[in-house]
Amino acid sequence: MCGFKKTSSLLAGCAPEDLPDVVPVVKKVMRVAPRYFRNFGSCRNEHILLDLRKDFQERFQLWKSLAHPSIAALYFIAPRELTLFQEYCENGNLREYLKQSLSEIEHIRIVEDILRGVVYLHGRDPPVAHGYINPGKIYIGHAGRAKLGEFGLSKSVAGFSHLVPSITVTGMTRWMSPEYFNDSEPGLDTIPGDIWSFGCTLLEMITGLIPYHKSRYDTQVLAKILGGVHPGNPELERYPKGREYPQEYIGLVRRLISQCWLPIAKRPSSQDLLEQVTQVLFRLHQAPSEALKSTYKPLPISATMSIDEIFSCLTHYCCTDVTALLDLSSIGGHPDINTRHNDIYHGRLLDGTEVALKVGRNLPGAAELNPVLRVAHELYVWSKCNHPNILPFIGAAMFHNSIALITPWMKQDDLSAWRQRTLSTEIYLDICAQISDGLSYLHSVGIVHGNLKGRKVLMSDDMIPKIIGFDQAVFLNPYNALQFDRELVRKVTIRWAAPEKLRWEEDESSRGTVESDVYSLGMTILEVITGDVPWPGRRDFHIIKSLMEGERPERPHSHLPDEQADLVWDLLTQCWEGKPADRPTAAGVRDKLKAIIDKKPTIRSSKNIVG
Repeated sequence: MCGFKKTSSLLAGCAPEDLPDVVPVVKKVMRVAPRYFRNFGSCRNEHILLDLRKDFQERFQLWKSLAHPSIAALYFIAPRELTLFQEYCENGNLREYLKQSLSEIEHIRIVEDILRGVVYLHGRDPPVAHGYINPGKIYIGHAGRAKLGEFGLSKSVAGFSHLVPSITVTGMTRWMSPEYFNDSEPGLDTIPGDIWSFGCTLLEMITGLIPYHKSRYDTQVLAKILGGVHPGNPELERYPKGREYPQEYIGLVRRLISQCWLPIAKRPSSQDLLEQVTQVLFRLHQAPSEALKSTYKPLPISATMSIDEIFSCLTHYCCTDVTALLDLSSIGGHPDINTRHNDIYHGRLLDGTEVALKVGRNLPGAAELNPVLRVAHELYVWSKCNHPNILPFIGAAMFHNSIALITPWMKQDDLSAWRQRTLSTEIYLDICAQISDGLSYLHSVGIVHGNLKGRKVLMSDDMIPKIIGFDQAVFLNPYNALQFDRELVRKVTIRWAAPEKLRWEEDESSRGTVESDVYSLGMTILEVITGDVPWPGRRDFHIIKSLMEGERPERPHSHLPDEQADLVWDLLTQCWEGKPADRPTAAGVRDKLKAIIDKKPTIRSSKNIVG
């Protein structure tokens, strides 16, 4: 590992804006056979070296263009030196990480992270095949989150094996799909090939055994692949000590592996696999196993601890301390934004990254939990999130004698201000589908947002909605919650709140559920479509009375006039069903919105929708 420095002689000639500063990276250098060099590094076969450099540049430029929480970032490529600088992941590769004991939820979240990265790659235009998915090329970063890395390093030198003896293609054989060795197009990276390799990775994750573990030599492995022999049998393999997982999870993994190794035309997509994983992950969060309950160690933060003790605990267990990375000269003496509970400052890190610093604020006369604990709760929840439609979490810092939550600074407005723009209906519905996808992700990892509305969604420069604001969040699995979570005062925003959250008695439904989140999601979608808050023109007590009487917002016919709008309104009324169990899931809302968009009927312009 090394730190990125703009003054490095190795990086001479690189544009400064390409380089982050004081960012931990891994420097990877391709070794070239010494016999090909003479007299101060000149190459006896210069054209071969030039071809290698060109291939190196082209292949890794693609990797550098990718940006996703489940993809290890590639910061810089130096083709002349055959060097690349990759994001440093503190927990090493997956193969090493699996040597420690992991709970089933930790294990399945790694599987989910891998699949989210693969879905991102396969969803690119044109689709991108990783080409070599295996535990050695999957890295584990902060909080145990998995990231795909090393896109095609071995294959980039496939035609230069005599020049680069330090990297071999043969070592990849065990993870390659049968069609990779097809006579018509041998060595071609494919989307179905990634699915096969993912199945091999799952086999190693659950059994600790590499594919074809009984075969010592690659020639034997190749013979088995060509003979139609599968990489292993997860039904028969004995699981090593420390990997005894619940039958539901074992059953899921076995199903996934068998699907990944189907004939090429029958293999599922990465999205199909991800949906199966998120369903099981959701159930595990709702009903944790006895094994998980017995091994879980709650984060030891209590209301009696000092700020320094709380900060030390947070940075030890769940987040990065970025205090030393703050450029204090860039931060003003007064908050840039004031909310009811927080002060938000605009600043920069030493590498120039613009960030927001969120600090809890005491309310005079308010009988609420210490604002430091409120921020600690939000920081803890946010550190568990990793999705393109959730604002990334950077870390925590000591700032103004308090704890600051650090996220990227967003230049665009939240939905409540941004919704007045004139855009096509399809764009608005796509934004709603992305918000639904972000909420579906939260539910899949056992988190209820608890306060979804337009002001809790920021828009990026490229019009990607990012969910924020986890101060009201609830863990589905109480074993994940902080010790003081039940002491948090959870506010209800009436216009977006489900009826069950307005009950006088304190119970689980009044604290927040996935169903109440979906109700709020419906209100947020209505907010996007109409350009106004739900129940406009009504006072809070009128809204509460209407909710208790079973009323819902009236259909805004001027905004929803046609057949496509009929489908949208039907979906919203489902989100607002009086019985929580009758509401769709967030994933169901997402899928329905995508289906409505795909119908593409003639529809009024957004000037009529938002006007």
